[in-house]
Amino acid sequence: MNIGYITYPINYPPKAGGAIHSFYLTRELAALGHKVLFLGFTDIPHLNQFSTNIEGGKRFVCESDVLYVRIDGWYRNEKYSRLKDACPELPVVWEINAPLDELMLSGYSKRFYQAKHKTRVELASYVSLAICVSDEMQEYAQSELGISNTVVIPNGAVLSIDSENGNKNVAEDLRPYHDKFKVLWAGSPRYPWQGIQTILNVAKKIAYRDRNYCFIIVGDISQTKLGNIPDNVVLIDEMDHFSLSQYVMAADVCLCIYNDYPFRKFFFSPLKLFDYMARGKAVIASNKGQIAQVIKHGVNGLLVDSEEEIIACLRDLQINRNALELLGNNAKNDVIRYYNWRRVAEETCDSLLPLVKHETERKIDLLKLQTIWNVLEKDFEKRQGKIKYLKRLVNKIRTVIS
Repeated sequence: MNIGYITYPINYPPKAGGAIHSFYLTRELAALGHKVLFLGFTDIPHLNQFSTNIEGGKRFVCESDVLYVRIDGWYRNEKYSRLKDACPELPVVWEINAPLDELMLSGYSKRFYQAKHKTRVELASYVSLAICVSDEMQEYAQSELGISNTVVIPNGAVLSIDSENGNKNVAEDLRPYHDKFKVLWAGSPRYPWQGIQTILNVAKKIAYRDRNYCFIIVGDISQTKLGNIPDNVVLIDEMDHFSLSQYVMAADVCLCIYNDYPFRKFFFSPLKLFDYMARGKAVIASNKGQIAQVIKHGVNGLLVDSEEEIIACLRDLQINRNALELLGNNAKNDVIRYYNWRRVAEETCDSLLPLVKHETERKIDLLKLQTIWNVLEKDFEKRQGKIKYLKRLVNKIRTVIS
């Protein structure tokens, strides 16, 4: 099966959540023998690169058995669904990770959100199937987008990480805290639904009672105002997924803590949760949404509803190392059994295959394709411009460091 995969540029090593998801899913799809087609530049070997000009677009549409579009809290990928206008036999599948109301939490107006949501609803009419990462996203797809054919496929993790490709020296960073009980949280603290302030409050309260704790916070710290940081907290800027796995391995306990989402029920399928579990770590997690479905309290992790409950769980695990090990082992076994990217890829393929039609030749309306491509090319230019800017920035930083 040839899967025409639409997403934002996937960096290597993968870093942000969307890139991590796309990287591991497409890698497993390729490992299963499927061909993943990708529009634009990529240095990832398991992706088949297609030029973003009209000739590349024609080849991309001709060779794709299905158009697979990643849908998240942004609003740019949906428009690629219009390619179906030029090729009516091409099935369109949306992988739905988030609604658009995240825009209002990022500073956009309600009117802007409503306009983009209206467009998303209109484009949903092209969709043959929605793959949803949680039950809540399935409800969103059905009730708000009007997509009737849906399936829920929770996220997963990989059991082995290419940590040797990471660019961080964990031993050096954590040497001063080698004798501490290390508690790790990783994420994007700039988002209001991330529970970073809760974790800082917990660190402050624990500092008054016990000086043997070290809280390791990994994220885009430079973009976040965190206020006064307790002296038992180590702030480490965000890093690639390979490097992050080394810090997870160095931790005793990992936190998957969230605030209530302001506009709807908690809908996430948190990658960090599955990553912690895959590394065999005891997890203390918020009693919300899919997290509460994955974590069985006292079996493969601990569920909490308050700061005091987090503190109590940490103290219990610090004292009871047997429980710490048992929770971590059970969590890892659950990843081996189900919550892994190979299972995600297999369930994805099982969902896609019934949609694929094996015509000898797919008919494409070249005039319509040209019209659609004229619009899409502007988006390609923006994306490629961003990539070039980031590469220049990285080179500049390397020059300054050297």
